[in-house]
Amino acid sequence: MTGTTIQGYQIKRKLGEGGMAEGYYAENKLGLPAAVKVLKTELSAVESLRLRFDQEAHVMAKLSHPNIRRVLDITEHKGRPVILMEYLSGQDLGAYVRGNGALKPEMGAKLWEQAVSALQYAHSAGVIHRDVKPSNFFLTDEGVVKLLDFGIAKAADQLVQTMTGQQMGTVLYMSPEQIKDPKRVTKAADYYSLGVTFYHLLTGQPPYDVTTESSFAIQLKIVQEELDLSRGPTTWRRTLTAALRKEPESRAKGVAQQQQIRETPFNTAVEDTIANVSGDFIPNPSAGLREAIQELEQNMVIVEGGIFTMGCTSEQGRDCYDNESPTHRVELSSFSIGKYEVTQAQWEAVMCSNPSSFSGCGNCPVEQVSWNDVQDFIRKLNQMTGGNYHLPTEAEWEYAARGGSRSRGHKYSGSDNLGSVGWDDDNSDKKTHPVGKKTANELGLYDMSGNVWEWCSDWYDKDYYSSSPVRNPKGPGGGSGRVRRGGCWSYDAEYCRVSHRNRYGPDNRGSHLGFRLAAP
Repeated sequence: MTGTTIQGYQIKRKLGEGGMAEGYYAENKLGLPAAVKVLKTELSAVESLRLRFDQEAHVMAKLSHPNIRRVLDITEHKGRPVILMEYLSGQDLGAYVRGNGALKPEMGAKLWEQAVSALQYAHSAGVIHRDVKPSNFFLTDEGVVKLLDFGIAKAADQLVQTMTGQQMGTVLYMSPEQIKDPKRVTKAADYYSLGVTFYHLLTGQPPYDVTTESSFAIQLKIVQEELDLSRGPTTWRRTLTAALRKEPESRAKGVAQQQQIRETPFNTAVEDTIANVSGDFIPNPSAGLREAIQELEQNMVIVEGGIFTMGCTSEQGRDCYDNESPTHRVELSSFSIGKYEVTQAQWEAVMCSNPSSFSGCGNCPVEQVSWNDVQDFIRKLNQMTGGNYHLPTEAEWEYAARGGSRSRGHKYSGSDNLGSVGWDDDNSDKKTHPVGKKTANELGLYDMSGNVWEWCSDWYDKDYYSSSPVRNPKGPGGGSGRVRRGGCWSYDAEYCRVSHRNRYGPDNRGSHLGFRLAAP
C-alpha cells in the first residue's frame, strides 16, 4: 500500500502486522505523521471481524486522554476498514523490558501512575479494556505511556463481538473472574491484569511459564492460587497485593486507595495513614494541602456549551495576525474552567516545589512551568482528587475568554480596555500580580487577558486552525509547538486579545508561562 493516500495521509512504509490488521506509517501534506491500521483483505469480508474492528475504532475515538493513543479518523479503503491514529515513536513495555531488563522501582512508579490514569479515564467513559498486558502499553521516546489496542474492549452500551467459543484476553494476565465468565467482567478485571503486567515489568519475567505449563493449568492457578510476589521489589508488594486480590470489589477499592497518592497524599476519607506506590507509609495530608486542593475544586466555573465564531472577528481591530484567520464556526459542549490561573501556592501544595521566578507570592500565578510540567501536575492532582482535570482546548479557552454564551463581544477578556481586566507591559511593573485583582469577564473568569500566558492542550498548526472539526475540536495530531493564549505581564496589549494565538515548545519554560485548569 506504499504510496496510497487515505484521508489526506500518504502511506510511506509498513510498520508491521498482527493477526487481524496491517500497520503503516503515513504523513499528510504538512509532514505530520499518523499510524494507519488496515484490516487484512481476507478478513474484511468476514462480517463479525469487520464489526469488531469497527467497534475498536469507535471505542478509541471517544477516548481523549494523554495516556491513551488518539484516533484521528475512521474510514474505509477499497472495502477494507481503516483507522488513522496518532503515530508513536518508541516501543511497547514488553519489548522495553526484553531489551533493557526489569524496570527499576522508581521508573515503575511513574509508569504505574500513567497506566492507572489511563484506565481510570477509560472506565469513567464506560470502557473496560479486557486485555491489559505489557505489549498494550507503549512507552514513547518522551517517556509517556500510551494505552493501546481496544480491540476486545467492553463498552457499557455494547459488548464487542466475539466468535463462538473464543476466549477474550491473554491468559497470562487474566483475572480470576475473567477466566470464570469472560462476559461478566468489571473494571476490577483491568486492575488485576495491570497488577500482573507490572509484576512482569518489575521482575523481567511473566508470572507463569507458557513453555512448560498448559493454558488450563495456568488458568487453574490464577483462579485458585495467590501469585508469589517474593521475586518482585519489596517496596511494591503493597501495591501489587491490592491489585491482585481475588475479590473484584475489594481489588478495585484497594487499587483506588493505593493510587490516591504519589509523593504527597490527599484524601479526606483517609483518617490515619495511607500508603504510596512505593509501599511506604506517610502521614495524613496537611491542612494546607487540603485547602489548596479544595480551593482549586471550588473555583471551577461551569461554561454552558454553545456556538461561536472563532478567530479574528471585527472587534479585534487591525491587530490581528494571519494565524487568526479565517474565522470559523465552532460548537462546544459544556465544560468547566478555572476562575483563576493556577497559583504558586496551589502548585507547591501538589508538587512540593515552586519553580516560579516571582516566588514568594502564593496568590500569584505559577510560572516557569513547561507544557510537560503541567501534565505532571495534572496527573498528580487527578490522582489526589479522583478528578479529570486537563488543560482547556484552544477552542474552549477562546470561548471562555470571550464570555461564552454571555459574551458582549469585547476585544479583551471582559472589556475593550485592557487596563481594567489584565496586566500587560504597560501596567505590570515588570512582574506578575496576584490572581483576581482585575475585573472578571462575563463568566466571572479573571486574568484571561494578561498576567501569564496560558497553555492549551492543542498542538499548534496554522492550517489546521480553520479546517478543524466544527464540534469540540481538539487540535491536530502534531505540530510545531503547544498553543499558548492570553498574553502576559511582559507583552503589549495586542497579544492579550481574546483571538490572539501563539505557540511554544512543550519543554520550554519562562516567567511568562502559566496555565489554568479545565474539566468535563
